[in-house]
Amino acid sequence: MKDKKYLKEFINYILKYKISFFLICIFCIFISILNIISPIFVGKIIDIIILQDLKIFYQKISILLIIYFLTFIFSFLLYKILSKLCSKVCYSLRNKLFDKVLYSNEKFLQEKNIGSILNHFSIDIENIYTGLLGFFNKSIIGLFSIIFSVIIMFKINLSLSIILIISGPTMYVISRFITKNTSKFFSEKAEALSVLNTYSNEVFSNSKLVRNFNLNSNIKEKFDALNKNTKQIGFKSHFFSSLTNPSTRFVSNVSYIIVGTVRMYFSFK
Repeated sequence: MKDKKYLKEFINYILKYKISFFLICIFCIFISILNIISPIFVGKIIDIIILQDLKIFYQKISILLIIYFLTFIFSFLLYKILSKLCSKVCYSLRNKLFDKVLYSNEKFLQEKNIGSILNHFSIDIENIYTGLLGFFNKSIIGLFSIIFSVIIMFKINLSLSIILIISGPTMYVISRFITKNTSKFFSEKAEALSVLNTYSNEVFSNSKLVRNFNLNSNIKEKFDALNKNTKQIGFKSHFFSSLTNPSTRFVSNVSYIIVGTVRMYFSFK
């Protein structure tokens, strides 16, 4: 329930900038359509080269260049508006976070370590910025591309389209499984970083005290232990999460092999 509440609140931050959000969706649709159309024209140009019809060849090449130019323009406008939207959302989040810390009671601040609070201002906000860019850049464009691609595939061949559509949920299940089982490592990494940052801040803030009591070696040993723990957790989180890409690529490659085999079977039949 809390996750849904936070997600709804985060969506409200994005929807404050409705015009930017609307333009981003429009540009994503245009880019998706152009990305699907361009390979079709490339295929037609190859057929024309075989037929050696120069007049039609130059016409198709001109249209393809226009498609690529429009893709560049729409992508440029998309990234410009998207960057501004992400910056505004992160700006609002930082302001709210700062107000939360500024007007919190002493008990709340004592329960939170300094490293964790600093992580919220820096690493967490930066992750939100990167995540928003990736979501609009990959997810939305990918979603519209899938929709338009499925429509075209059904018009070309129904049986092959069904095979490819089945592979989609399979990729999602694999990605979901890996993400669900690796999210705990990222939580542990964030906690380890906050502890490391807190410890480093305390040492630097009390550097004179450390030197006066000759605690350098003890502090170095503890820092090495914390740093080693952070390194191990970081390795686990990044390694296991990186399995998503090769796993989904494996399913994708198997799907293409099946599609090619089925298509060859129908061709010889």
